[in-house]
Amino acid sequence: MKLPPFLILILSLFLIETACKEVEDPFQLPETEDAEYYPLEVGKYWVYVVDSTIFDKNAPQPILTSRTFVKEEVIDTFLDLTGRPWYRIERFERVSDTLPWTIQQVVAATISGNEALRTENDLTFIKLLFPASQYKKWDGNKLFDPFTWVDISGETLQMFRDWEYQVLSTGISDTINGQIYSEVATIKNADKDLGEIYRFAQEKYARNVGLVARELWILDTQVFEDSIPWLEKAEKGFILNQRLIETN
Repeated sequence: MKLPPFLILILSLFLIETACKEVEDPFQLPETEDAEYYPLEVGKYWVYVVDSTIFDKNAPQPILTSRTFVKEEVIDTFLDLTGRPWYRIERFERVSDTLPWTIQQVVAATISGNEALRTENDLTFIKLLFPASQYKKWDGNKLFDPFTWVDISGETLQMFRDWEYQVLSTGISDTINGQIYSEVATIKNADKDLGEIYRFAQEKYARNVGLVARELWILDTQVFEDSIPWLEKAEKGFILNQRLIETN
């Protein structure tokens, strides 16, 4: 069937308008001040060396130390049920740099408004709050129950109890594992000693790089003696020191 000339003209104008109309990328993250501390794009990866010490008074070896290499790579993007874009990150581990990588976990990250979010083990953390102004505080664990029990080497503890996030410094030069980063934001996640528990957590983010260092002290005890250092009285929990060694 041959269309009338005026219908052909209308259809042509519609197609031209549709073709020229800019299509919004659903995975384009918001242009937020200081978002460069939390870069996300498919293909980006980070490799870390992780030294950990696990305390378990009931184990044959009460204090166990280990070193692991961890690689995180942004593999893909997806939309959650609310239409919010996320980046899918695969986490690999190996105990030696001569061994092949083995995938251990899939996590997700995004920037939503002025919040840098990360979801792992079904828990969503607000890692950064933009702009990253010094002394800014927030509840980075408000999206889940901070009294959630976490299993550590067969023992359970409330890992996220009494956390409070705060920007300690930003835009400061720092050296991590021998590498100098000109602009680093240091975030305190927790620093609380309640006698029976000690929670210390701190992360460092370099502009245009991402997470470059992380330190955790998650320790519990029934030895209520302040004069005894935590390294001696800890009965369960762990200490973790994570440092970036490679990225692209």
